[in-house]
Formats: sequence, C-alpha cells, structure tokens
Amino acid sequence: MTGEMSQADVTEEAWPIHFAIAKEFGGTVRPFDVYQGPYIYIPSKGRVWVCSEDGVFATVYRETTETSSEEFPCYLDNLETALIAARAVLS
Repeated sequence: MTGEMSQADVTEEAWPIHFAIAKEFGGTVRPFDVYQGPYIYIPSKGRVWVCSEDGVFATVYRETTETSSEEFPCYLDNLETALIAARAVLS
C-alpha cells in the first residue's frame, strides 16, 4: 500500500470532525493519505488539518499561518469542541 487515499475513502461517517469543520466554514474535505487522513480545503483560508497522534486528542492546524489549536478530545460526540478549536485557528 502506498498510503494514497481516494475521494471514495472520504465519507462523513468516517471523518465526522472534518466534515463538521468543512460545513461550518464552507470548505470541502479532500483525500490525502490513509495514515494522516484527509484535509479540509477552505477557499478563503487554505488547507486545514485535524491532527491526532493518539486518536484520543487532536488539534486543528492551519497550514497557511502555521497555527494550531489547543488540544481537544476527538470523540465522535464532541463535534462542538472541534468547531471551537477550528474557530480559534481560522478567525
């Protein structure tokens, strides 16, 4: 496996935090790598990543400004906390 991801791998069920952020900011979730996951492209903000090393806590990283949010628990029922982290980085 090369690690490449296809658009078919990028579903809302598999990546709910990414899709919640994309919807909030008018972006799209795009494939990147099966190990790192997809990224969110927001036309006015650039690429945004949801980064997690342990699968329990994550940060939102904005590539154009090289800024990261505070860590937040990345549970599926914790989408509002993810949106708060994204707002902090994308404001």
